[in-house]
Amino acid sequence: MKLLIVDDDLNTVQVIRDSIEWDRLGFNDVLVAFGGTGAQKIILKEKPDVVLCDIEMPCGSGLDLLQWIRSEKLETEFIFLTCHENFEFAAQAIKYDAAGYVTKPFQPDKIVTTVCKAVRKIMDKKRLTQFSEYGKCWFDMQRNIEENFWRDVLFYSIPPDDAVVRAELKKRRLLGIAVQEPVRLFLVSLVKSQISPDWEPSSFQYALRNLCSEIVFGQPNMERCVVYDTVSSLYAALPVPDAEPESLRVRGSRCVKSCRIYLNCVVNCYIGRPCRISELGWHRKELEQIDCDTAAVNGLVLLQGETVLQKQQPGFSLDGSAYTELLESGEQLKVVNRLKQQLEEIAAVPGPTDFSPIYQDFSQILYSVLNRHEIQAHKVFEDDLSKSLSQNAVHSLFDMMKWANFASGRVVEIIKRTRQSKNVVEQAKNYIQENYSRHINRNDIAASVYLTPDYLSRLFKNETGLSLHDYLNRYRIQKANELLVDPNRCISEVAMQVGFFNISYFSTVYKKFTGRSPNEVRKTGFPC
Repeated sequence: MKLLIVDDDLNTVQVIRDSIEWDRLGFNDVLVAFGGTGAQKIILKEKPDVVLCDIEMPCGSGLDLLQWIRSEKLETEFIFLTCHENFEFAAQAIKYDAAGYVTKPFQPDKIVTTVCKAVRKIMDKKRLTQFSEYGKCWFDMQRNIEENFWRDVLFYSIPPDDAVVRAELKKRRLLGIAVQEPVRLFLVSLVKSQISPDWEPSSFQYALRNLCSEIVFGQPNMERCVVYDTVSSLYAALPVPDAEPESLRVRGSRCVKSCRIYLNCVVNCYIGRPCRISELGWHRKELEQIDCDTAAVNGLVLLQGETVLQKQQPGFSLDGSAYTELLESGEQLKVVNRLKQQLEEIAAVPGPTDFSPIYQDFSQILYSVLNRHEIQAHKVFEDDLSKSLSQNAVHSLFDMMKWANFASGRVVEIIKRTRQSKNVVEQAKNYIQENYSRHINRNDIAASVYLTPDYLSRLFKNETGLSLHDYLNRYRIQKANELLVDPNRCISEVAMQVGFFNISYFSTVYKKFTGRSPNEVRKTGFPC
């Protein structure tokens, strides 16, 4: 394999190249480049398997180089070298499918660990391509037969009877599975909302199956891993030979950790009691019920029959004044990074994490800031995306950060807009002009710009000299004049079309603004 190191600093390149025995990691050629342009030429010519690249360079950033690689459809694993460990760079790395990033000062063991992950990913890809068409077909057929057997047992397509199970094993030629030997159900659960939108569903399920199988069985054994969806959750069920509970608990902990590192999601693992194959369906339903009962807990490893002991949060509290100052200053990224740091401290404590208190405290800060600007919080977050992110926020660190990033960004943007009174007034005018024919009032107009009615009324009057009510009626009368020119339209029809649903009130308002009644204007044939 080939490795390319890209950095504008000569010393950094030499240190990374010379401090690690790359041949032991499977690299027989280590290349170097000192900028994005030179790196592109080497990549096109040498086709390196892995690229280690500084994220910040004077002539084209590492992000630019990665984006170019993806646009060229090159099969290259990309690892960032950076001074910054923050949410922004992590988000960019995820977006462009980077294999990872290493922060300065560089430590050889960290680089080796990250590169090894990339190498394993490369080897997995190569292993798949090494099958012949016939061999792959045979392998897939055998795997599918066994996978379908376990699925049928788990969901009662095969009746829960030992004799029937024995007959099915014989019929399907699954001679390596013994009916009389006890098994356990190893259930891995995650909320589907945790899955990054960057994942294609089938790819994520494949990655989950492969990861769980390798950890539980010690090698890929995906034919025993049944992945299935429910309304809100995704499960991976693995019938495993009976083993010591603590050994399985260790494997469960590895699943939780590996899913967080490699799949960027948080899972719970439930380990069933020993049972016969025919009883697996009952155990599946019981473990799913346990999962429902512990829905607010994350990173859980639980043996069937155990109760959940909630861990203590490590002296958690949010500095409301600090977050408020950052939000008022428009420093959304600093808000997100500050919260991420506190959440990671909590998540690092062994045991499951309850994110509900953090969610409530941070929401309170956001609402308090909005209230200071007389902005209606329930209007700011009433759309479907806001509701979805809010509902899922307590499921995991990843979900909490998605919601906090979105919510704080929206608060900063709304505050920025409300400080520009002319802009807000123009938005209110646009809303009136687009909706004047409907039955709207000042509450509707204020909601369209997220402000309280009293606050918007003051802004509007200061800017235009008119109240919201008078501006609305004046605009309606202008539109009515345009329609009254047509002699084929009766006055009641005109009134309805411009938003007046009472002909008497329309006449009163019309005369107030024009000094004449609609009938008088119609008779003269000259609208005001």
